[in-house]
Amino acid sequence: MRPHRLLVPLVALTLFATACGEGRPEAAPRALPTGSERYVGERDGALVGFELTGDVAGQVTELLPDKEGQWYVPMDGRAGAVSVTRFTEGPSEDTTNAVGVIDAATGRMVEGLGKDGPAAGLLLAPDGRHRYELISPSSGVVTSIDRTDATGGSRTTLVAEASESDTALSSAALSPDGRTLYVVKSPWEKPPTLHAVDTSSGRTTQIETRLAEDVYGVVVSPDGRTLALTVDGGREGDEYVKTRVALLPVAGGAPRWVDAPNASASAFTRAGDVLLVLDNRERKLTLALADVRTGAVRPLRGGAGIGHAVSAD
Repeated sequence: MRPHRLLVPLVALTLFATACGEGRPEAAPRALPTGSERYVGERDGALVGFELTGDVAGQVTELLPDKEGQWYVPMDGRAGAVSVTRFTEGPSEDTTNAVGVIDAATGRMVEGLGKDGPAAGLLLAPDGRHRYELISPSSGVVTSIDRTDATGGSRTTLVAEASESDTALSSAALSPDGRTLYVVKSPWEKPPTLHAVDTSSGRTTQIETRLAEDVYGVVVSPDGRTLALTVDGGREGDEYVKTRVALLPVAGGAPRWVDAPNASASAFTRAGDVLLVLDNRERKLTLALADVRTGAVRPLRGGAGIGHAVSAD
């Protein structure tokens, strides 16, 4: 299926993760998820749910099936609900999108996923009162983010880029307390920049990552203290773009690196000591587990072919 041009949170990570990988010895992280946690992911265009127990993705079930010219990507999860973007490919290879919310356990539509519209992604605030819509008015590129009431009431534009600026908002993630929206801005032919947006005032501050590599995507830890950044990992020939994952302390300090030569950040586990990453070793896309403290990585058993996942807890 033809990739969509849209640069939105997590979708961009899925596309970058299809880059060529390299072989490496397996290293087992010391930390593993405890108990059972539920995730929703994308596999071959379909939306699937699975239980994560230790290093096993078990009970993988199809929630929303892939249809001809139509596929899904999960965007964000909160308390059993997951926001989803549906992409539909037209006869001229143009792609439209619709956003909505599903029940993570059953795949039942809670709302949305009806007609197409300008919203290209949806982030769910922890308090359940607000949502953040990623708006793509044209050309499949996100240029603004609006905060809306969950009931569909008032709307406030928090981040906006003028169409003539040629700047896309290529990734966004909300802090666990809902107070900060992290956004990656990607100007045309200029290095991307990472910003923190106060969701109350709209005040925006650029974050100095202390990284030489360009930032493509951002994921926030459950305690809000760590940003998992998907960054440029170099190129192989003229075709493939590799990515790496850096763990950046929000309070400042040097980043730590996930020990994978071609991976992108997907989601933190509930405790925050393990990060799910998309590992594209030897061009075989799979979810893997990275120990946040040591950076050590090992494959998630049963995670082969799952191109992206978000926590539904």
